[in-house]
Amino acid sequence: MNLAPSQEFCTGVKEVVDRAEALRRMRAAVDAREAGADLVIVARTDARSALGLDEALWRLRAFADLGADVLFLEAPRDESEMARFRDEVPGVRMANMLEDGITPLLPPERLTELGYRIAAYPLTLLSCAVRAMQLALEDLARGQTPTQRTSFTELRELVGFADYDALVARYAHAD
Repeated sequence: MNLAPSQEFCTGVKEVVDRAEALRRMRAAVDAREAGADLVIVARTDARSALGLDEALWRLRAFADLGADVLFLEAPRDESEMARFRDEVPGVRMANMLEDGITPLLPPERLTELGYRIAAYPLTLLSCAVRAMQLALEDLARGQTPTQRTSFTELRELVGFADYDALVARYAHAD
């Protein structure tokens, strides 16, 4: 693909910089790591949606060759694309497990079989927390105390109130 260095693509789904710019960015990250920055370089490409699987795999191979630590193909459409990523691109692969997303939502065992060592669940906890808040608000609207909740004692422990209380006590009578 021969495109102007600063040209970006937009297909309504993702914007993707051209190859040269993508490689420049990867080289800059690797140079920063080699200069002493404590970095784990996760090389993500959105090229699958914008330019196709072949282009995305080309980019990921190039990122691996340049020294990326983790490779992240955004939005493979099915397990066959995930297997192709495994078979054609060396390195540590990361899967993005987004409920209701494009990539199939797979259990950890299957991801391992497909060559993935890392799985991200970017919205799982947030969406579960939102649903729990909705249910609690429905209970409150009916005049009921929500029953699906953490006890105050457990909440204090999880949040670290004891440490906070100890700190307050430590300085309560300081001169």
